Amino acid sequence: MAPEITLNDLTGTPRQLSEWRGKLILVNFWATWCAPCLHEIPMLMDMQQQYGGRGLQVVGAAMDEVEAVRIGAPRLGIQYPVLVGDSEIINAMQALGDQLGALPYSVLINANGMIVSRKHGEFERDELIQLIEQNLPTTGG
Repeated sequence: MAPEITLNDLTGTPRQLSEWRGKLILVNFWATWCAPCLHEIPMLMDMQQQYGGRGLQVVGAAMDEVEAVRIGAPRLGIQYPVLVGDSEIINAMQALGDQLGALPYSVLINANGMIVSRKHGEFERDELIQLIEQNLPTTGG
């Protein structure tokens, strides 16, 4: 099971991963100074747009200064929730299984709260699509 993680959003409001329980959550750890992170973000935005209606929720967790992210996230056009912090982000990365401390780092959590995938480095588009499609919540009943 994924541990409960609480991080502040860009307004300083605490947000918990459990807010998105029932959805497929892709937590992407990034920073404004991380070139591979910035390269990956447009694809993550595409995935949110393409699969959001089917149960995907991308959450960006920025290991950066709050002000840098407040300026950077809108410039990048990020439309999904962005959380921010320094030591809090490092603690969250470790709690979600990061052993390297390298960015980007992504964790995919299914609708039942189970971690189904961890990845250091950028996703390839096809790789991410396959993971999302395999783990999207089922609808109906």
